[in-house]
Amino acid sequence: MDEMGSIEEGPELVLTMNAVERLRSLLEESGDTHCKLRIEADGPADNPEYTFSFEEHGDSKDIELDYARIAVLVDPESHRRLRGREIDHRKNDDGEHFVVRKAG
Repeated sequence: MDEMGSIEEGPELVLTMNAVERLRSLLEESGDTHCKLRIEADGPADNPEYTFSFEEHGDSKDIELDYARIAVLVDPESHRRLRGREIDHRKNDDGEHFVVRKAG
Protein backbone atom coordinates (compact mmCIF):
# COMPACT_ATOMS: atom_id res chain seq x y z
CA MET A 1 0.00 0.00 0.00
CA ASP A 2 1.36 3.42 -0.89
CA GLU A 3 0.83 6.74 0.91
CA MET A 4 -2.34 7.44 -1.10
CA GLY A 5 -3.96 4.23 0.05
CA SER A 6 -4.67 1.09 -1.89
CA ILE A 7 -5.91 1.74 -5.41
CA GLU A 8 -6.75 -1.39 -7.34
CA GLU A 9 -5.12 -1.40 -10.75
CA GLY A 10 -7.46 -2.34 -13.52
CA PRO A 11 -8.12 -1.69 -17.16
CA GLU A 12 -8.01 1.79 -18.59
CA LEU A 13 -10.80 4.22 -17.71
CA VAL A 14 -14.10 3.29 -19.40
CA LEU A 15 -16.73 5.76 -20.63
CA THR A 16 -20.14 4.28 -21.32
CA MET A 17 -22.01 5.20 -24.49
CA ASN A 18 -24.43 7.23 -22.34
CA ALA A 19 -21.50 9.30 -21.05
CA VAL A 20 -19.96 9.73 -24.51
CA GLU A 21 -23.30 10.79 -26.02
CA ARG A 22 -23.94 13.32 -23.24
CA LEU A 23 -20.42 14.74 -23.51
CA ARG A 24 -20.81 15.07 -27.28
CA SER A 25 -24.12 16.86 -26.70
CA LEU A 26 -22.54 19.26 -24.17
CA LEU A 27 -19.71 20.06 -26.59
CA GLU A 28 -22.19 20.72 -29.40
CA GLU A 29 -24.29 22.94 -27.12
CA SER A 30 -21.19 24.95 -26.19
CA GLY A 31 -20.39 25.49 -29.87
CA ASP A 32 -16.78 24.43 -29.36
CA THR A 33 -16.43 20.81 -30.41
CA HIS A 34 -12.62 21.03 -30.19
CA CYS A 35 -12.60 21.31 -26.39
CA LYS A 36 -11.29 18.43 -24.34
CA LEU A 37 -12.80 16.98 -21.19
CA ARG A 38 -10.57 17.20 -18.12
CA ILE A 39 -11.24 14.72 -15.31
CA GLU A 40 -9.49 15.15 -11.97
CA ALA A 41 -9.62 12.87 -8.96
CA ASP A 42 -8.91 14.53 -5.63
CA GLY A 43 -9.35 13.70 -1.98
CA PRO A 44 -9.04 10.45 -0.03
CA ALA A 45 -8.15 7.31 -1.97
CA ASP A 46 -11.22 5.42 -0.75
CA ASN A 47 -13.67 8.22 -1.62
CA PRO A 48 -12.22 10.67 -4.14
CA GLU A 49 -14.11 13.63 -5.51
CA TYR A 50 -14.19 13.87 -9.30
CA THR A 51 -14.15 17.16 -11.15
CA PHE A 52 -15.14 17.50 -14.81
CA SER A 53 -14.36 20.55 -16.93
CA PHE A 54 -13.77 21.47 -20.56
CA GLU A 55 -10.60 23.13 -21.80
CA GLU A 56 -8.89 23.70 -25.12
CA HIS A 57 -5.34 22.69 -24.25
CA GLY A 58 -3.87 20.34 -21.72
CA ASP A 59 -0.66 20.47 -19.74
CA SER A 60 2.49 18.82 -21.09
CA LYS A 61 2.27 16.19 -18.30
CA ASP A 62 -1.34 15.26 -19.13
CA ILE A 63 -2.35 11.90 -20.50
CA GLU A 64 -4.80 12.25 -23.37
CA LEU A 65 -7.31 9.47 -24.00
CA ASP A 66 -9.76 9.19 -26.88
CA TYR A 67 -13.32 7.90 -26.59
CA ALA A 68 -15.25 7.98 -29.86
CA ARG A 69 -13.55 11.27 -30.77
CA ILE A 70 -14.08 12.75 -27.30
CA ALA A 71 -10.64 13.77 -26.03
CA VAL A 72 -10.17 13.24 -22.29
CA LEU A 73 -7.30 14.80 -20.35
CA VAL A 74 -6.10 13.46 -17.02
CA ASP A 75 -3.04 14.31 -14.97
CA PRO A 76 -0.83 11.30 -14.10
CA GLU A 77 -2.13 10.96 -10.52
CA SER A 78 -5.79 11.17 -11.58
CA HIS A 79 -5.07 8.66 -14.34
CA ARG A 80 -3.69 6.22 -11.77
CA ARG A 81 -6.74 6.73 -9.55
CA LEU A 82 -9.20 6.37 -12.44
CA ARG A 83 -7.79 3.09 -13.78
CA GLY A 84 -10.42 0.39 -13.54
CA ARG A 85 -13.24 2.94 -13.19
CA GLU A 86 -16.23 3.54 -15.44
CA ILE A 87 -17.96 6.86 -16.06
CA ASP A 88 -21.65 6.76 -16.89
CA HIS A 89 -24.31 9.43 -17.34
CA ARG A 90 -27.62 9.13 -15.53
CA LYS A 91 -30.81 11.11 -15.87
CA ASN A 92 -33.65 10.63 -13.38
CA ASP A 93 -36.16 12.57 -11.25
CA ASP A 94 -33.27 14.09 -9.26
CA GLY A 95 -31.73 15.55 -12.41
CA GLU A 96 -28.79 14.39 -14.43
CA HIS A 97 -25.23 13.66 -13.46
CA PHE A 98 -22.13 11.67 -14.25
CA VAL A 99 -21.40 8.65 -12.09
CA VAL A 100 -17.93 7.20 -11.48
CA ARG A 101 -17.88 3.59 -10.33
CA LYS A 102 -15.71 0.51 -10.43
CA ALA A 103 -15.78 -0.94 -13.96
CA GLY A 104 -17.38 -4.28 -14.55
